Amino acid sequence: MFYRPADNCKRVLSILIDITIILFLMLLYYSILMFTTGRTYNIILITYIPTFIVVCYYIFPVLLFGQTVGKKMFRLKIVSIKSGKITLYQLIKRLFFSFGFWPGILYIFFNEGHLAIHDKISQTKVIDVTSQPKD
Repeated sequence: MFYRPADNCKRVLSILIDITIILFLMLLYYSILMFTTGRTYNIILITYIPTFIVVCYYIFPVLLFGQTVGKKMFRLKIVSIKSGKITLYQLIKRLFFSFGFWPGILYIFFNEGHLAIHDKISQTKVIDVTSQPKD
């Protein structure tokens, strides 16, 4: 099966949209927290719940649909290089190696398959859904 790799510009824009949504969710969460409690120094409230929000934003939509909101807007999908269907283990590796590793994202501009470092490590790729073959 042939899947056309995602266009670099679409991929970067989808990442920026996802980051914007996450930042909005964090701002909303901290605003509600400050409004209701008047403080944010509880470690569970300021660390674990936001981490849970971020993980849920990336894990559930990708496992169920292969897409985050940003990728859906640009008709991109995350798939396994081997089987097509991404596994939870691949997704966790991809998520872990993508956070705070911006030079790895820039790598998409310098290789033929448009793979980021976290794609290579997790054996995944981002494809253009419009080029997906019919089953």
